[in-house]
Amino acid sequence: MKSKFLIVFLVLSFRFSAISCVCNITALSSVDAITVNKEGVTEKHYGVNFNLMDGYRAIYVTKANVNQLCEGIVKFFNKLEELNLIGINISSIEKFAFQHVPKLTKLSLAVNNLTEFKSGYVNEIKTLKVLYLTSNLLRTIDDDAFNNMIHLKRIYLNRNELTNINGAWFRNCSKLELIDLSHNKITRIPSGAFQNLRPTSYDHFVQYKLGFNQISSISPEALDTNKEFLILRLDSNRLMALSLPVFKNIMRVNSLVLNSNYIACMEDDILKELKTSAMSLHLVNNPLQCDCMDKFDKFLIDNSIQATFYYNTTFNCQLLKQIPIFS
Repeated sequence: MKSKFLIVFLVLSFRFSAISCVCNITALSSVDAITVNKEGVTEKHYGVNFNLMDGYRAIYVTKANVNQLCEGIVKFFNKLEELNLIGINISSIEKFAFQHVPKLTKLSLAVNNLTEFKSGYVNEIKTLKVLYLTSNLLRTIDDDAFNNMIHLKRIYLNRNELTNINGAWFRNCSKLELIDLSHNKITRIPSGAFQNLRPTSYDHFVQYKLGFNQISSISPEALDTNKEFLILRLDSNRLMALSLPVFKNIMRVNSLVLNSNYIACMEDDILKELKTSAMSLHLVNNPLQCDCMDKFDKFLIDNSIQATFYYNTTFNCQLLKQIPIFS
């Protein structure tokens, strides 16, 4: 008898588990939202079915509780250009959640609870130009999560839990202008970190924001080729020095921002490299030693360089020079 009860219990548990795993496709059946029509007129909606708003140009969902975006939950929105699903408790997404959205150019999934981002979530939206994933809990991103997004211009991955960057990201994303990975927990820039950044236009610049992380080291092979289009922002990290091999590699960018790190000085050989570089180098608000400041000043007086070099120190060198030295 006990064994029969056990079998019944296990069967019921399995069925309940299977039911509980089914995605709730009606999760957006009652939402508060602001819409914008093709004439630019805004309208507020309360407790409306999301699927009845398919005639609008922009939708800002202001109140909902959607744990999971099911496959096809946003479907047949032929006029939709902008969709904001901000702060509505999304923790997971099924592949192909967005279908038949031929005009969608801007999507925000910011301020949710996403911990991973997989291929098939958004890279089937070929029209997408701007993607916000700001302030989630992202720790992992598939190698090909953003591949072949041929119109993508700006992607915001800032304020997440990412610990590394991946050179496999952004294959065939030749229109990228901004990649924001600031305010994460990244500790290192690996070899080939920017290998898929290949704009097609000579006047196209890409700003890669890695500020406010925990970066303390850079691979000497971080750049696979010259990246004259790249504006690399590494401000407010934990860099204490740049070796000559590292600098010779990363100097092949348009602009290198190293403000607010822990750099005390730079080797003479690095300064020599600046003589032939056209880059913009920013070393503002570092604890540059006072004799290093003097060295930089003399270098710029004695040499005519193409590079633009910005620097100062967090030390008060004028005051330190006035302090007598006792032997």
